[in-house]
Amino acid sequence: MPRGLTRLRGVHTFSTLDPRPSTLDPRPPAGVIQLFLSDIDGCLSVPYQPWDLARLAEFAALAREPHAPRLGLCTGRSYSYAEAMAQAIDARGPVLFESGAGWVDLASAATRWHPALTDDVRAALAEARRFLEHTLVPRFAGLSVDGAKQAQAGFVAPSEAVIEATLPEVEAFVADQLGGGFHVFHTEVSVDVVPHALTKAQAIRWVADEEQLPLDALAFIGDTGGDIEALETVGHGFAPANATQSVRSSAARLLDGAVLDGALEAFRWCMSYNASSSTPIAG
Repeated sequence: MPRGLTRLRGVHTFSTLDPRPSTLDPRPPAGVIQLFLSDIDGCLSVPYQPWDLARLAEFAALAREPHAPRLGLCTGRSYSYAEAMAQAIDARGPVLFESGAGWVDLASAATRWHPALTDDVRAALAEARRFLEHTLVPRFAGLSVDGAKQAQAGFVAPSEAVIEATLPEVEAFVADQLGGGFHVFHTEVSVDVVPHALTKAQAIRWVADEEQLPLDALAFIGDTGGDIEALETVGHGFAPANATQSVRSSAARLLDGAVLDGALEAFRWCMSYNASSSTPIAG
C-alpha cells in the first residue's frame, strides 16, 4: 500500500454495541485489518507513571466491538510487564514481549520463544550483560541492568543524560565484541542490545506466517527507533504525537493524540476502516 503520510482527523467514535451474532461468517472479509499490535511505553503508558486504568478499560471495551481487529502487543518489555498490560486491555491477539523474541497467548497461558533465540545468541547476550554490569553500572548512579529479559541485554537509567553518556560505549562494545548480529536500540530511559533476528519487525513477520495473515492486514503503533522497521512492515503503521521525528517520518499515519490517546485514535480509525467492509469481524 502507498506509504504517503496522512494525518487522521474526524475519526468516528464507536459506542459499545451488543455482542456479535453467532451466525457471522468466521472468515474476515478481504482487505480488513485483522490484527492491531501496540507498543507499550509511549503508546499505552508512560514509563514510571501510573497507568490510566479508565482509558485502558475503554480500549478493552472497544476491542470487543464488531468491527474491531484483534488487539495484541508488540513491546520490548519483559514477559511479566507485557502480561500485566495485556490483561489490562483484554488483549486477545498475540502478546509479543522482548521485541517479539517471546510470544504468549493469554487464553492458553502458553509461551514460546522465537527459533532465532539460539544458544549462541544467548551466550553473546550474556557477554553483553557482563559488560553492562561490570563496566557501566559502577560508574553511573541509578543505572540498573534489566535482569528480567532473556533475549536482550539492557539497562534502565534515571535520566536521558545517563542514556546519552552510556549509549556510545554500548554501541562500541557491540560493534567490537559481538560483531554485526546485533542492534542497539534506546529510549529516553533505556538501552537494549537486541539480536538482528529478534526485532519487532521480525516478530510481526513471525506472527503473520504462523497465523497465515497478509502483512497488509496488520496494524502497529510505535513511537521510538526500535519501532521503525515494524512500522514499515505492516500494512497500517501509526505514530502518536509524542513519537520521535524518525518514527513520524516512517509511519504511514500520524496521529493527533499522544500516548494512550493516540493509540485509541489509531484503533478507532481501524474500526472505521473495517466498518467500510460492511461485514463485522468474527472474534
